[in-house]
Amino acid sequence: MRLADCYYVSKTYPEALINYRKVVQYKSADQDYAHLQSGAILGIMRKYEEAAAELDLVIKNFPQSHIFDEALFQRAQLDFEQGNYQPAVNGYTSLIQSKPSSRFVPYAYSRRAASFLI
Repeated sequence: MRLADCYYVSKTYPEALINYRKVVQYKSADQDYAHLQSGAILGIMRKYEEAAAELDLVIKNFPQSHIFDEALFQRAQLDFEQGNYQPAVNGYTSLIQSKPSSRFVPYAYSRRAASFLI
């Protein structure tokens, strides 16, 4: 995992992705984080469908994870950035309702409002 994180912070995204996928393959306790980071990398690489699939895995399979709220936010953000505003609104609303004390809630309110204005 640390190797993948090192590649990520150095913006060597293909190598980071390979190593995050190894974490998932070996069924590490950090699979949720590996999927989240893979989704972020794939979004940066403009592989939006793959990014969405990675984030959806976190949302579907790890609802008790400490990064669940971040996955919800990043998934909605992915829709927002692609101009898919109604799915983005739905995602931000889901975050606001399911994790009202999340540090991402203020950003979700802001982005949700922006989705209505665009």
